[in-house]
Amino acid sequence: MEHLFDRLNPRRDRPLKHISRLAEQAVRAHDWPGGGRELRARLSRGLETAQGEMLLPTDLFPERIADGDRILTLAEAREQAERRQIVAALERTGGQIGQAVKLLKVSRTTLWEKMQKLGLSAGADQA
Repeated sequence: MEHLFDRLNPRRDRPLKHISRLAEQAVRAHDWPGGGRELRARLSRGLETAQGEMLLPTDLFPERIADGDRILTLAEAREQAERRQIVAALERTGGQIGQAVKLLKVSRTTLWEKMQKLGLSAGADQA
């Protein structure tokens, strides 16, 4: 990430000073399903949109902020995270509930209840 940052940052009108520690921690904690391409895309987009003197987690992961700068309640954050994971599991398994429950390590009943609560179908085409 630092190598990419050093290559891309000088292209800004006003280069950033550095990557914040919180951004580094967020990068380490992310699963990176898209690998290096996802990292490069997020870093490029983050550098384009960063407002301060350093790169922040919200620059790299803007989807983590909902409704502007409003902090989500833990229940809202949990619901969003569950939705993302259920949709990802259903997409990966082609909508196969049996395979999705194995990936998510929950019972079939639990998955169905959560899907119903979140308004999801096995097609996983809702985001």
